[in-house]
Amino acid sequence: LGNSVLLLGAIASYQSTLSWHVVLGCLSLCLILSSLPLLQLPATLHLAHNQMESALGQDYLSQIPREKRQQLRSRPIVLRDLIQGIKMTDVQCDRHSLPISNGTSLPLNLYHPPLKIQHPNSKIPNPNSKIPNPKPSSEATQSDILKPSHPTLITFYGGGWHNGHPDETADFSRYMAAQGYVVVAIAYRHAPDHLFPTQLNDVQMALRWIVEHHTEYNIDPSRVALVGWSAGAHLALLTAYQSHLWPSGLNIRAVANYYGPVDLAEGYRDLPHPDPIDGRAVLTDFLGGSPTEVPDRYREASPLYQIQAGLPSTLSIYGDRDHIVKPIFGQRLDQQLRQKGNHSILIRLPWAEHAFDKVSQGLGNQIALYYVERFFAWTLR
Repeated sequence: LGNSVLLLGAIASYQSTLSWHVVLGCLSLCLILSSLPLLQLPATLHLAHNQMESALGQDYLSQIPREKRQQLRSRPIVLRDLIQGIKMTDVQCDRHSLPISNGTSLPLNLYHPPLKIQHPNSKIPNPNSKIPNPKPSSEATQSDILKPSHPTLITFYGGGWHNGHPDETADFSRYMAAQGYVVVAIAYRHAPDHLFPTQLNDVQMALRWIVEHHTEYNIDPSRVALVGWSAGAHLALLTAYQSHLWPSGLNIRAVANYYGPVDLAEGYRDLPHPDPIDGRAVLTDFLGGSPTEVPDRYREASPLYQIQAGLPSTLSIYGDRDHIVKPIFGQRLDQQLRQKGNHSILIRLPWAEHAFDKVSQGLGNQIALYYVERFFAWTLR
């Protein structure tokens, strides 16, 4: 839109000079390049739609409860959101500190659904009205005591296993909490001070905390999904694909993978060009050596080698222009999951780079949200 306005302005102020023609040519080229995603959009959405129906069934939307369907985004791209940003509902966020070991603790953020979703059959009281006297315990009804439990999402931030914080997933967490999910944003210790599998040990601690406190926070531990970004997606996939990591009483039904690395040894050998983060150094810091030096650790840390039948449903989203995690790895993950009979969906965004969703109102993030929310609504119904 901005390029179009600038180009029209340049045409309106026509001057027969060399510099004007250079400016006009540059603006025309910028307009063409910025329009490429729009030209690729119909085919991208068609393929994504087919992927969803192939994995979940042509009638998957009808299997989602009606009240949940009404909360979903109406279209993959909403023009108003492109201009104004995606509207966020205020939700409550509790900040906790999770003890790990030797006095170490990690932050854990817990986002609650709005009151109208927590208590769908109750009127939200007027804050200016008088609060009636509580009923004696003998007169309290079951609906007064019991609160509905909610499906739960656990988020894993990215950062190359070297940095990051649960606050980085706050926008996504608030958005999904507003749809009726309890969202738990967890943390893990970072390389190079803490080598793999320390991060998985930290994840296990967080999962145990969730099970131990599920009643207190209205969590349904039988309806849990994981979602991660980049290095966080790697940890989410490893956790989802290894049920021995789950505490008793927890059932992980699905995992959403935003551009996560899945074959670390091959990623070490097959680097993107350019390689802006020095991928080999990042992996060496995380795993304590090269694939030649610690081959078993690379294999143990690769989700691709944990694939078997009966895994939680997987939704993967990769940008075809990613220069951090090559999109071919998402394709290999999808192929091997399907070969083992698992539900797997791969959404490819031809124009997108790594971390495309950081532009929250952009085409990539809108498309991702559209399908991610449907994926979770179906898998956690």
